[in-house]
Amino acid sequence: VTHGIKGSYWFAREFKAVAPTNPIKVVDTIGAGDTFHAGLLAYLYRDSLLSRQGLQGITPRQAERALTFATHSAEGTCKKQGADPPRIEEVLALMPKT
Repeated sequence: VTHGIKGSYWFAREFKAVAPTNPIKVVDTIGAGDTFHAGLLAYLYRDSLLSRQGLQGITPRQAERALTFATHSAEGTCKKQGADPPRIEEVLALMPKT
């Protein structure tokens, strides 16, 4: 669930994960929602979690990182005019190291 400036949430039976947003200068919000969802799917795919088994076994930390990646993706879109999503390298550079 995305909640604008209040962040995004992942609800599972066993846990809830939250990813806050970062303060940015918003230029345009066109495409931000689409980019968020694309970022979420891309992260889950890259971590081999985009399957029934992967999603059923996802940990709170994995869900939080997926939301964070999706949030950074959407923020990258909001920083530019028009629906111009960031490239994966740009988003990966923003991810906290684990």
